[in-house]
Amino acid sequence: MRILLIAFISLSISSSLWAQSFHDEVQETFNFFPHKLSDVEQQKLFPMLDKFFNKVIANKDKYIQPLRDELKRNDNNPYFYYDGGVLLLEISKEPADFQIVADALTKIDLRDVPSKMYLQHLLRLSGNEDVIDGTLHILSFPNFQVLIPQHALLLNQAECFKLILPRYNSDLYLTKLQEVFSNTKTDSIRASIIESFFYARNCKADEFLKQVFESKTETEEIKKMANKMLDPPPFKRSNNLEEYDKIRLKIKETRIRISDEAILEMMQLSLELTKYYSCSD
Repeated sequence: MRILLIAFISLSISSSLWAQSFHDEVQETFNFFPHKLSDVEQQKLFPMLDKFFNKVIANKDKYIQPLRDELKRNDNNPYFYYDGGVLLLEISKEPADFQIVADALTKIDLRDVPSKMYLQHLLRLSGNEDVIDGTLHILSFPNFQVLIPQHALLLNQAECFKLILPRYNSDLYLTKLQEVFSNTKTDSIRASIIESFFYARNCKADEFLKQVFESKTETEEIKKMANKMLDPPPFKRSNNLEEYDKIRLKIKETRIRISDEAILEMMQLSLELTKYYSCSD
């Protein structure tokens, strides 16, 4: 028994030292902030990053758990949480690992990652994982925009939300949006939140929009936007949970892509939801 105990202690110490060694390597490799570097300076870092990636990929059984652990930590360089997440998706297809990557999104400094790449990252994960916090993280950067030249699109925060948030039960994000709305004075952020409530399509969202519209302290612009989101479409409404859930499922299964067609499709399906809930009944 004593021999087994000593062996267990030795193994624990070895694992701890190994984890610390990998943490030190992550800290040494990811010790820069891309948004502070020129393109030339960033390119000089590629060989070092490729070496790190290739080593982990070639020895994935050895490195996968330390990589998971590093993504869960809060003391690494912000850019690591993007690149390290991409690396974990490269070596694992486990649903739990996809969620680890999704959970790490809020630790990324969005100045370090091209906005289109971040949105694509969100969409890739949004099929099955919860990326709501990672999506709302966009609100931390008021100037966040995504340019899609092939579609002649320039997406602001609200338009990015349209591609992602409707895929989820609105109960998962409405309270979070309300909290951000209450705690910020930035007009662009508040406008993005108001517009996002349109896609929730339920009584809780409608009640919030009504409160904003009737507020004595809100700006006229915000109040007009809230009223516009409340404006009922010209068709009969009823409470039909079965049909409501069918459309919700259709929204969730809508092909994930960045295009004006995708935004239009989300809008049309969200409008369709309005037929099947009524807050007056």
